[in-house]
Amino acid sequence: MNSERLSSLLAEVESIHQAQQNRRRKGAEDFNFFTAVCRYKDETRHSSFIASLLDPAGKHGQGALFLKLFLKEIAIDFDSYELEKWQVKTEVTFRDGRRIDILLSGPTQIIGIENKVHAEEGVEQLADYAKELSSYGRKAALVFLTPEGREPAAGQESVAKFGVGLVCASYAVGAPSISNWLEQCLKEAEHVSRLAELLRQYGEIVSRVSGFTMKIEDRQEVANILMSKERYAAAVVLQEALGEARVLIQQSFWEELAATLESDGLKPWKSEKGKPDRASIKKYYEALKKPPRPGLDYDTGLRWYGLALILRLELLPGHSRNLTWKFICRHPDEPTKPLPVETIPEYEKLAKALCGLDVREGFYTSKTSLATAKMILPSSTAQLDLTYFSGEAEALIESESRSEVISSLAEKIGETWQKAVGMAGVLDGLALAEKRSFEN
Repeated sequence: MNSERLSSLLAEVESIHQAQQNRRRKGAEDFNFFTAVCRYKDETRHSSFIASLLDPAGKHGQGALFLKLFLKEIAIDFDSYELEKWQVKTEVTFRDGRRIDILLSGPTQIIGIENKVHAEEGVEQLADYAKELSSYGRKAALVFLTPEGREPAAGQESVAKFGVGLVCASYAVGAPSISNWLEQCLKEAEHVSRLAELLRQYGEIVSRVSGFTMKIEDRQEVANILMSKERYAAAVVLQEALGEARVLIQQSFWEELAATLESDGLKPWKSEKGKPDRASIKKYYEALKKPPRPGLDYDTGLRWYGLALILRLELLPGHSRNLTWKFICRHPDEPTKPLPVETIPEYEKLAKALCGLDVREGFYTSKTSLATAKMILPSSTAQLDLTYFSGEAEALIESESRSEVISSLAEKIGETWQKAVGMAGVLDGLALAEKRSFEN
């Protein structure tokens, strides 16, 4: 592929993108009601708004229209003459204690919607939902809604064995999707100006959930310049190279972060085989971000009843797309074996102390971590997204700005490390195995 042709295409796209950005700034097009009142990945808010549109008795005043369009989008047969009788509820608790995000209940049918914007489903979670839905004595279906429309980790069989239909829907990728449904809703409600504007604004948020940062009309503007054989071929080459660029950028990030932390005094844990390399990072992308995930383990030097306290940095799986940090325990004789928190002596006491080290991120205990949180830079509220390089992570692309991000992260990690070390001798059971220092 001619490099001049690629450079010319990039220059044209860059020019259009810059013009779009200027136009949006002048027209305040980035102002959005939904992001003004909540985070765009807030699952509860998404579920509440989607349910409000699906409710035939909702204040949108469109009766069962939006419900009918939704059922068409997810390709579920329905009794159209009875749609006005359907009830829509959120956060419904089933008899086994499980709570489903949205429940659509009709005279002869029942549909559950499980919404996963940034979390993984629990073990047997969807199977338990399917079992409960099948007990209603009606035709039952379960919609699994995720940013990319993925299948559940346990597979479709976990739901099908209960005679419940499973629909894997996305926010804005392919079909069925919330984006497609909203587009149909907007066509029908275009004459209701206030409602139409809300649908448009929510549509923008839906696109962001699936990783799209441009409005659909802006994407179409860029797509128009590709309508020639040569330009389209050049775009395909760029698309193929983009994946490799992400691998190289992420590899540089891990290498520089590891070098900075080690020069500041953090010692790699004995099981650490070095920095994530090109092969492991590429596998992370190709395997849809399933384990093993790129990361780094550091020995804090602290010991809890003979167990080593480790600070781990790694990428979250699936659609979470963010860098996370956590405190975990490792057994010195089994340095790579994960230790569930419940197997750690008096883990509640240690977890409570560690979770209090970082109030801003809100460290919390998980099944495998004593304290964990998504990484947020000290200077902002933006999460460091290494998968799509959005927001703060765009700074990782150029070496100079990448160094600034890494320096900021190292400072933050060092402060938390120092606080943890400061608990030695104060928290009964926690001791410093060797004298260490962390220099900033």
